[in-house]
Amino acid sequence: MKKFSKNEVKMRSVRTTFRRAVDVGLHTYLLGVYKYMGLGLLVTAMVAYTLSLLPARSLGVFPLLAMFGTVGISIYFGAALNKMAASTAQMLFWAYSALMGVALSNIFLAYSAQSIASAFFITGLTFGAMSVYGHRTQRDLTAMGSFLMMGVWGIVIASVVNLFLKSSMMNFLVSLIGVFVFTGLIAYQTQTLKQLYYALPSNKDIREKMSILGALNLYMSVINLFISLLNLMGERK
Repeated sequence: MKKFSKNEVKMRSVRTTFRRAVDVGLHTYLLGVYKYMGLGLLVTAMVAYTLSLLPARSLGVFPLLAMFGTVGISIYFGAALNKMAASTAQMLFWAYSALMGVALSNIFLAYSAQSIASAFFITGLTFGAMSVYGHRTQRDLTAMGSFLMMGVWGIVIASVVNLFLKSSMMNFLVSLIGVFVFTGLIAYQTQTLKQLYYALPSNKDIREKMSILGALNLYMSVINLFISLLNLMGERK
């Protein structure tokens, strides 16, 4: 059996202690991201459900305006993140979540409660599995992430075109592709969060803002995965 010198034993002990400290720090960081994402989804669900109890005509164009609002917030968030305080980033995240609830309020009017619950359950299972994969895998998902982002833009363009064509086949294909694209994005975004943690400075404000940004990215993937699944398997009223 090989014997180690006192210095070698000491260095091994230091490396082990450092590795454990990093693992605990990464675990805490990811839990913070998931906390924001989960609370954001809860805000969205509560707002959407509350508004669905109102007469359908009373909503008017508010869901459409709210959708434009989420786009505006996401653009501003990405452009001004470095300059804004963590408290401002939090406020924008909650505003985004609430506006998304307004935008999705029509879902409760269009689909049965069982369909919504089933789609959300499958979304949750998929998120858990792909998040674990993204965290554990040793494979570099960067190339896959770039390809998936191209897929997102393709979905956006096809969805806009289908607003005018109103093709049920195109809607089916877009939803089917969306399931695969946003499922893959969850794994890629989780791995990116892990890599980002090691590159971040120890500044608390910066780490908090990056946690919120990571939560927003995951939140959008989960919402889009949920909508894609609902379009595919949902039973309309």
